[in-house]
Amino acid sequence: MLKLEKNIHVIFLFLLGCRLAFIFSNAVKSPSLPETIIQPQIEEPVQTPSLRGTKQSASQQISSEIIGIDRLTSSLQNKVDLTQDIGILETEYQKNKNIKVGTTLIEKLAQNYEFEKANQYLQELIINPDYDGDVKPTLHLYIAIHDPTIVSITDPQSIQKIIPIMDEYKNLAPGKDPGAGRLEADDYNFYQGLIKLRYKDYKGARELFNGISSARYKVSIQAITQAISTYNSSKAIPKYYQDALVSLALLKNGYFSIAKKLALETALEDNKYILPYQILAYTHFLTNNRESANDYFLKLADVDISNKNLYKFLIGISFYRSKEYSQAILYLSQVNDASLQTDAYRYMLLSYKAEDDIKSMVDIRQKLLGQQDLPAGEGMTGSDYYDYFYQAFYAPYSINVKSAIYEENKLLADMYLTNCTTTFTGTAADICTYGNIGRKLIDYNPSTGRPDGLSTFDLGLLTNLANTYNESYLFSIIGDLYRLQNNLTEAKKSYAQALSLSTDSAEQDIIKSKISQINN
Repeated sequence: MLKLEKNIHVIFLFLLGCRLAFIFSNAVKSPSLPETIIQPQIEEPVQTPSLRGTKQSASQQISSEIIGIDRLTSSLQNKVDLTQDIGILETEYQKNKNIKVGTTLIEKLAQNYEFEKANQYLQELIINPDYDGDVKPTLHLYIAIHDPTIVSITDPQSIQKIIPIMDEYKNLAPGKDPGAGRLEADDYNFYQGLIKLRYKDYKGARELFNGISSARYKVSIQAITQAISTYNSSKAIPKYYQDALVSLALLKNGYFSIAKKLALETALEDNKYILPYQILAYTHFLTNNRESANDYFLKLADVDISNKNLYKFLIGISFYRSKEYSQAILYLSQVNDASLQTDAYRYMLLSYKAEDDIKSMVDIRQKLLGQQDLPAGEGMTGSDYYDYFYQAFYAPYSINVKSAIYEENKLLADMYLTNCTTTFTGTAADICTYGNIGRKLIDYNPSTGRPDGLSTFDLGLLTNLANTYNESYLFSIIGDLYRLQNNLTEAKKSYAQALSLSTDSAEQDIIKSKISQINN
């Protein structure tokens, strides 16, 4: 039986609790990787357009500059749907090997903890004659120390391979912006300290850390040195407990490769000690090694009964990310902890969506609606409403098909709209306006083939919504409304704006067809 060291266990669960918040929206800005240490996170955003956008006029958006490389890279900086972003960037980079696109792609891959792939693109970028140190040295080092082809968990000497990279950046001549292409002393010493930690030279690591003044490393250094000091002040516990505490501190601050190595060695020292298994499960999970993560989570679920729901939940997410949707649903459906239930429903919804199981999606939507009265952080949010409105109303309209979700349960749409109105006030109620406009798109008139509600739209309200949220389908609806009014010039402008924003080929074809009909 694995030992449950209470205080350490609580620390780890607190870590998980802080990071398990399900980001069910693309409206959260991603951290800037070159400027910050990457923090571990368990989050799976819904693959729908962002509710929050920039307020830009149609004339600004239609310009060639906006729809070019700059628009692609800047717009993707504000999304957390990393998998989708990475796919778009990879396709664009393969077309023209653009340095800016390649740099953004590398940042996104690192943010998604795909370190080996990030390093492959980085090496390709470095040999490009036009490359001018666009990837910052700290990001290069962060990728290198986590790329398993460079630093191996089984080869203790492999971490020495990052030293030549450090030395090369350190020895660059200072420029106007030395931080962009040259490794500063604090950066160099911090990574030297990480190497010391890899060899459990905690005294040497602390000496290096003590000389660092950069605010960038303050939180990480405090956590690591506190973990070292905890053991020093508590000699009654075995020495390898210190390694586990340092491993946990490294994990919490995003240094997975060293955390994983220390945890593995601790587990080998005492196979009944639970903390290193938790760390190994979590590091494998975050760095996309799903099979190994599930092995650890399953073992933990058998021995740590009080947290069985948490492990089943994480196993479900792991299967979802591996696109094994039926397995994901199997484990997520076993979660009955109130604090995890809403997130479990959300992942089940994503899994059913991937399998195109409309009936089950609607059933989960109804269960989600029952979560609205839970405490903050455990129940529904505005993004849940937004996602339903998009899937039920806007997505079908944008590709000219009937809404299967709406047809499956028409009453549910009215329930979402009613509850939205009673739940949100002020600017938060924009989501309800979004839903009510979408609802008018549903009722088609068979004689015209168009929704009866379209002619009743408030054009000013709709235009404001489109300029605020900056979504292709909203501008397409405005174009349809102008066509109904026979204002073909404005209709064409709106369709052009919609086309410049759309990333869906089916939607693009429909918009092009509408423009062609006007031209003819």
